[in-house]
Parts: sequence; C-alpha cells; structure tokens
Amino acid sequence: MLALVRRYVDETPRRPGRFDVVGAAAATLGAVSVVYAFINAPDHGWDSIGTIGGFALAAVLAVLFVRTERVVAHRAGRGLSGDVAGRRTSHRCRRCGATIGG
Repeated sequence: MLALVRRYVDETPRRPGRFDVVGAAAATLGAVSVVYAFINAPDHGWDSIGTIGGFALAAVLAVLFVRTERVVAHRAGRGLSGDVAGRRTSHRCRRCGATIGG
C-alpha cells in the first residue's frame, strides 16, 4: 500500500511558517489522556478520579486545540476544515481511498 502512495498522492508544496507547538501538544496530550482514561477505567472504575480526570483533561485540551487552530489557521489564511493542506484532495486520491477503505 505504501508503494502506491507516490503514485496517487501529490507532494504537498512547502510553505513558509512556524510549527504550531501549542496545537501539536494539545492534540497529542489530549489523545494520550483519552487513551489513559479508557485503559485504566476497567481497573480503577469508571467513577474514579483518574478516569474522570482523564476525560476532563482530554475535553479541555480538545477545546484548547480547536481555539488554537482557529487562530493559527486564520493567520495562515486557511480555515479549520477538510481542506487541511490548503488544497483540495485530488480525484485519484479519493478514488484510491474509497477502494482501500471499502
């Protein structure tokens, strides 16, 4: 499957800009928090402080991520939408994804 990527996915053009540290950290830590809460819930209980705290932290980090991305995307001249790379997905790529995904 990876061998087909070069054939069907266009290279994303490089754009000047800065790395979004806050957005990357919020997304990563939010995902880790959700996974932690789900994995530890059976052992500690769904009403334990660790489980509830994990989900609460994930919710706060999700809000932080969305707020940060709206500001960063606004400065970059693109919105937080399906057009993440600043361009539309090619027809070949969508067709390849539909074939692989079923």
